[in-house]
Amino acid sequence: MKKKNYSKYKQGTYKPSPTGKYKGKGNPRYLSSWELKFFRWCDSNPNIIEWTSESIIIPYVNPLDGKAHRYMVDNKIVIREGNNIVKYLIEIKPK
Repeated sequence: MKKKNYSKYKQGTYKPSPTGKYKGKGNPRYLSSWELKFFRWCDSNPNIIEWTSESIIIPYVNPLDGKAHRYMVDNKIVIREGNNIVKYLIEIKPK
C-alpha cells in the first residue's frame, strides 16, 4: 500500500535529465515546488556544469542540547560565469 503524503507542500523524486550534470547518488528528492523548479532550472541552464542535492553535510554541536547534529545543505552548483567557474551552496526557502 502506498504511503499518503499529508504535507501541504509538493514533494517527490526528481528524475534528472540525461545531460549528466546531476552528480548526486540516486535521484534527488524535492520537498517543495520551489526545489522542483530549482532542479529543473539546473538541468536546463547551459551555464550549470554540475549540481547536487543534499550532498554537503555540515556537522555541528547544538548549544541548546550539547549534542552533535548534521546539517544538510539543500544544493551545490558549479556554474560558468563569464570566464570563471564558480561553486555555490544554495538554500531554497520561501519568502
